[in-house]
Amino acid sequence: MLLLDFPGSAAVVATLLLALVALSGWRPRVERLRPDETDGAKPDPECSTALPAHASARLCSVCKASAFWRCKCCKAVLYCSQKCQIIHWRSGHGKLARGIPEERRGFRLDHQAELPDGSTTFRSKVERLHKILNEMEASLSSHKAERKAQSSMHGSSVAFHPKPSQEAVDAARTDRRASEGLRSAELSTLRAELEQAIAERDALSSKVAILKLEIKRLSQLIEEGPIGEDVI
Repeated sequence: MLLLDFPGSAAVVATLLLALVALSGWRPRVERLRPDETDGAKPDPECSTALPAHASARLCSVCKASAFWRCKCCKAVLYCSQKCQIIHWRSGHGKLARGIPEERRGFRLDHQAELPDGSTTFRSKVERLHKILNEMEASLSSHKAERKAQSSMHGSSVAFHPKPSQEAVDAARTDRRASEGLRSAELSTLRAELEQAIAERDALSSKVAILKLEIKRLSQLIEEGPIGEDVI
């Protein structure tokens, strides 16, 4: 039974959204998964082929490695280490996780919420930025190698050619520095855009995961009857 089928569901969703953006002052925390929650991430050799069908869902939300930790606040997002948890927390998950109502904290998932991979538009944007970065880095490396080769050839043939004027040397040096500076600035801009796009994707994924968790939780409570105390 869907939550949106009930009268007043819009108010419930609005309250949930407001709670998700609330802020508090406590630091991010993680807790280690129980052995029965790792989905066979470190299976016994004798039963290594008998992994659960959803074992692939037990992956770190940052690096996609096997997850052994979960966010102690939302209980929905998994990590392979505290380092990945801190990275994800600073990228935007912290604001979302801190906004979960106190009475909803501590709810354990039966399996990790499915996180979206992002829209086709987002993936194409990231792929385009990666391609441009690679092309710019290759072009910059080629330019430096070419300048080094020209410098070497000039040194070996200096005895056969007149020494260029100081003005020509200064002009060439200025042009080279300007060209390299422009390329470096373009690379820095593209890297910043890529990092921002990835951070936005991670923040959106975390928000969707928490929304799914709360909607599922509220739907179950509505099906079971009046909301009472949570059973841990």
